[in-house]
Amino acid sequence: KLTYHQALVVDDNQANLMILKSLLKKAGIQNVKVATSGFESLEKIKEFKPDIVFMDLFMPNMDGFETIELMRKM
Repeated sequence: KLTYHQALVVDDNQANLMILKSLLKKAGIQNVKVATSGFESLEKIKEFKPDIVFMDLFMPNMDGFETIELMRKM
């Protein structure tokens, strides 16, 4: 059984952020951070080391694919 304590949710849609954050908290993940862009998520993971990341793949400026590649390099 996998146990996640911290999650990062990245999406440019505020409704999606609120829904997923709520679902994760109900699932027992109490430490959920959100970011509204790839750039913001890169800043967040410098200080916050999530166990799991939920990434919107189709965001403006920097899409989820590019963001994940940069996260892996960090």
